[in-house]
Amino acid sequence: NGLERPILNNPLQGLLNKYDFKYTQYLDNWNLLYDIFSKEAVYSGSIDRLIKDNSKNTILLDTEFLKDITKWREILARNIALRNKELTVNQLNEAVQRILDRLIFIKIIYFLLN
Repeated sequence: NGLERPILNNPLQGLLNKYDFKYTQYLDNWNLLYDIFSKEAVYSGSIDRLIKDNSKNTILLDTEFLKDITKWREILARNIALRNKELTVNQLNEAVQRILDRLIFIKIIYFLLN
């Protein structure tokens, strides 16, 4: 079905070199980053275009990883909702997404450093 399991000892597989910046290069590349990753750009389909334009250089999301994220999302949502009954659905979704973003970021950094 076209899905490939990422090679753990090659975390740079599928990297889009055009967007591979060190944090010290963010200001120099601000317009490029903003044109793709700003809220307005994302709403207008910039990520979809980026994926379409670069699909030959990337790998698709692994189904097992997607299952894991879905399971984590459900567990986090239940636990946060139980402990924070005052949160709206939007606030709960935002909290869960931020935690997942951070976990994925940490996992990527772990693979890059090992």
